[in-house]
Amino acid sequence: MHIADDASGMALLQRAGYYTPIGYSYSFRVKAPGGSRTGQFRPGTSLAHVHALWEFDNRIRASTFAVLQHLETYLRA
Repeated sequence: MHIADDASGMALLQRAGYYTPIGYSYSFRVKAPGGSRTGQFRPGTSLAHVHALWEFDNRIRASTFAVLQHLETYLRA
């Protein structure tokens, strides 16, 4: 995985922790012949790709939760 800027990589790790980016990087790993993922990343993968996926997931989660809160309030009324 390519890390363009050490400072931005450290900032991501400080904000998200170590295990969160590792989880989001899983889909960028090369598949072995048996279907499992290897420890190697697909060519061209960068930490920016993992960060973008994490940010996208956070935005979707926040949007979904906001709608569900309104729905829950409506159903309780």
